[in-house]
Amino acid sequence: MQNKAQQNNAQQNKAQQQNARMSDATRGSERVGSRAAVVCALLLCGLLAACAGSRQRPGTEISPDQRAAQAFELAKRAQAAHAKGELDASIALYRDSVVMNPDFGAAWHNLALALTQRKGDSDFVAAADAYKRALALLPTDPTPLRNLAMLYAERGWGEDAMRYAQRALEIDPNDRDSLRLLAKVGRDLRTTTTLHLDMLRRGQLAEADPNWEKLFAKERIRVENDLRERRKEGVLSGT
Repeated sequence: MQNKAQQNNAQQNKAQQQNARMSDATRGSERVGSRAAVVCALLLCGLLAACAGSRQRPGTEISPDQRAAQAFELAKRAQAAHAKGELDASIALYRDSVVMNPDFGAAWHNLALALTQRKGDSDFVAAADAYKRALALLPTDPTPLRNLAMLYAERGWGEDAMRYAQRALEIDPNDRDSLRLLAKVGRDLRTTTTLHLDMLRRGQLAEADPNWEKLFAKERIRVENDLRERRKEGVLSGT
């Protein structure tokens, strides 16, 4: 029993190390205005560094290190297929990778990116599920939360997009892409809360692009005016 527990601990530690390396390499590379750039940046960032692993011998049980090594190898092949635009092959290989190592959070994340790009029947549902697996395995990385928010925004699920973008900002309050997403979706939903106003102010201060800065400023003024009117109505009605 002790040996089994040690093996399980070793497997969990190996998965955490892999996810940490991949998460550090991919953090901060996405942009709301270009999902293709997001995909390419994540897939080409060295996330899948070469990993030499022993081959399984006939009649022997595969070890956690061997499973991790094979999962990396499958993900490298998925990366190469994705770079060539071979989405079907890439998705199949990423799925094989996460079957080999279910704790491979970054592979779950890149699987979701490939599914989102393919846009086939049920791909968006599968992508959302894969993002959720990734964010559970990468709890300190805002990237899966942000990209899930982007997916929901593209599908017209504004409230869900806002919720996941806000969760990404709880991890990184200065995440520019999440702030941009909140400004854009909040405008469409006519969101008027003090929390949203705080995020708009933060986004305007951090923004370097003049077009986005203009959106932040316009939304900030709208929310400030709406909140001011609500306070006046509350005073007049005695509430």
